[in-house]
Amino acid sequence: MFGRCLRRGQCAVAVTAVAVALLAGCATQVRTSPQPLPDQRVKYHDGTPMVFSYGRTLVAVSPSNPLRSGTERPRFVVTVGNATDEPFDFDSTNITASLNGRALAVFTFEEVAAEIRKRDAISAALTAFGGALESAGARQQGSRSSFSGSYQSNGSGGSTYGAYTGTIRNSSAGQAAAAEVDARTDARVAAIRSEGESAVQTAARTMLKRTTIEPRKAHTGEIVIASFDVPPEGGALEIKVTISGEVHRFSFTQSRGSQ
Repeated sequence: MFGRCLRRGQCAVAVTAVAVALLAGCATQVRTSPQPLPDQRVKYHDGTPMVFSYGRTLVAVSPSNPLRSGTERPRFVVTVGNATDEPFDFDSTNITASLNGRALAVFTFEEVAAEIRKRDAISAALTAFGGALESAGARQQGSRSSFSGSYQSNGSGGSTYGAYTGTIRNSSAGQAAAAEVDARTDARVAAIRSEGESAVQTAARTMLKRTTIEPRKAHTGEIVIASFDVPPEGGALEIKVTISGEVHRFSFTQSRGSQ
């Protein structure tokens, strides 16, 4: 009954981009592979595994980024089907995660949105500050022209000789240059804010948020787990989904490689 919803959810959930890391040299890669329990099934869609766990509720978990950089946060698509006769509420607070027994944070949509906005606010402030310094320099510089000459003054006390030099600054040219800098800075700040809001909207569309799941219905959303260092020998990532007292456990190996 839930198969069509599961496939549609798997295809529809986009990758939630929270952060991008620029790595120099050889980049460590982490591969996520399913380790299903005896009563679970694994199905593949375009090479990506989806692990199914059955009970009074049906839960399927699939990695969004089965091969990721070592600093990237693991993300998983979670689909829950309600096979009971009663509705229940479900969100990321029903899910816990751990690596080799060590607890990991599972972020809510609100936490991810706040992080994106905080990051972009800092980036916009630094961009605006740099633009203000550049603008001030442009105003001071402007276009300059130099002049020099000599003079002789004859008076009752005798003659006086001298030389002079000077610089005339074209203030209008400086103001025009500063205005150009200000316009560029405003455009950069606007782009930062626009990209940030676009990332928040993407997260709002894809991330798991509190939803009431009616009987014989299903719901799909993405979860984001805190990043972690994978030991050289690898690790076991466990995801536990608890619904109305019923616990579904999922295990995924984390193995290191390089690129």
